[in-house]
Amino acid sequence: MFGFLCKTLRRSATDVQNSSFFLEVASVVLVRGFSSSSKKISKPADQQKQKCSVTVSYLVNRRGLLPKTASSSAFEKEDSHSESSEGTPPPVVGFLKNHGFSDAQISKHITILLVSCNLERTLLPKIEFFISIGITGPDLTRILTQNPKIWSRSVIKGLAPCYGFIKSVVFSNDKAAASLKRAPRMLLCNIQTNIAPNVASLRNIGATQPVVSFLVSSYPNTLLRTKAKFEKRVREVLELGIDPANSVFVHALKVFAGTTESTRERKKAVFRRFGWWMMRLCWP
Repeated sequence: MFGFLCKTLRRSATDVQNSSFFLEVASVVLVRGFSSSSKKISKPADQQKQKCSVTVSYLVNRRGLLPKTASSSAFEKEDSHSESSEGTPPPVVGFLKNHGFSDAQISKHITILLVSCNLERTLLPKIEFFISIGITGPDLTRILTQNPKIWSRSVIKGLAPCYGFIKSVVFSNDKAAASLKRAPRMLLCNIQTNIAPNVASLRNIGATQPVVSFLVSSYPNTLLRTKAKFEKRVREVLELGIDPANSVFVHALKVFAGTTESTRERKKAVFRRFGWWMMRLCWP
């Protein structure tokens, strides 16, 4: 660009003294140069807009999202699966439908999955993991719909170790699967810092293997507390004189973990009206 400017100035040496001529030539050359550069820079952005326009159209026309919501979702990440024609469902929609997701469930996922997930690397491994442990059909779609963050968890580093730990406690594939069906949030936890310490606390107070297994498979949400809060509930149950080697301990712990102290006091007051004997039979 500047070479052309110099040649022009040499050919018109006598006119260079005319400042208006110099400014005119320089302006033309510089403006053309910057105009060309801006077109090159804006091309990728235009391509991304074209890519996302299909996604926005689909989200608005087929999924009922507001244009502003659909637009923000589409530009969240570059969509490698939005090459379909306008109004045609991207591959991820067909993928989810093929695995039993309803239209309502897909609508909840679509703003996250449509623009950010790779079918082979992100979605398929999770589906295969659940199928391999015996969670299929409505249970599978419910778990993933209610806990969409599972899609972003690594099977090797997150999901599989969680299942492996639960299985090591309950000694059964079916019970481990049942535990995850009841508390799929466990798949989002760090086993070693959230669940394992609570299981160890039960064993330390004398809970037998059948009792621990019963709690993990039947009331796994009870374990989804910090160690300090979990041990506080355990102490409260022990103060009632309930033997931790008895399955009644599990039922009592469930009640204490799921209710506040004020709620329990109100229930106790009701039992007292009928005499302590009935409280002993019905509490917890």
